[in-house]
Amino acid sequence: AVVSTQSGHYGRAVTPDREQVPCQNYVRAALRRANYMYVFGSTMFFKYYYTNKRPLLQAGYPKFIENHFPNFTDFSAVVNDPYNKKRVYFLVHDTVYAWVLGGKRDTLELGQLEAKKNRKARKMMKVFKTGNTMDGAVKFDSNSIFLFGNNGEVGKWYRRKEEGKSVGKYEVVDKWDYFGAEDDGIKAVTDSYFNNYAIFFKLDSYFFLRKSDGRIPKKFRRAIDSDFDKLSICDVVAPLSDPYPESLDPDQALEDEESVD
Repeated sequence: AVVSTQSGHYGRAVTPDREQVPCQNYVRAALRRANYMYVFGSTMFFKYYYTNKRPLLQAGYPKFIENHFPNFTDFSAVVNDPYNKKRVYFLVHDTVYAWVLGGKRDTLELGQLEAKKNRKARKMMKVFKTGNTMDGAVKFDSNSIFLFGNNGEVGKWYRRKEEGKSVGKYEVVDKWDYFGAEDDGIKAVTDSYFNNYAIFFKLDSYFFLRKSDGRIPKKFRRAIDSDFDKLSICDVVAPLSDPYPESLDPDQALEDEESVD
């Protein structure tokens, strides 16, 4: 099938579940699980094998979000729980849905909603101690999650022991003001293959950002269409023409940049 995009271009549509595929207007969320990355568009989600080479779309994808996550299709962020490897959080405005994975392969869409006291949804303020609506969230380390509000605020959520109980805490992280609301914010964020870097999606590009100082290697600032096969407006198959920096460590890329300067 050939479909017309909003910008007037044409391309082959991906039709795994239906004859007509709605347009993918943006990347709204991303989640890394082991060596795989799930990327969520407006109506469909994609699964890529993604290490230190160009992402490889897996067979059977994309799939429709509403067919696999019908209870919370309008989520804006998804993040791994640092305290439970089997739990993932979907963030929907002021509401949080806990999603528990099962089976040997931990395939995301084969999980199920976790109920707390017979309630499948909990308030953001109750879980993450903030009322912000999130543009993105990422497991920052083994003890914390960074939350990126659509108001430009970046916060750190973590747990600590108080009087023998594990209590959730939220703190604003001032030094992480790289993405202000006036700068279009971000569309999604998740872990990268490299532990000290996170991957951010912003408009039609994505980039690796070093957690320690916010530096972005030039070779890892890339166009989404050049690397993520079939992830484009109306699922146009984009030409994979820009060479990917395979087997290159982003820290080494930054050192190379410094030596040139």
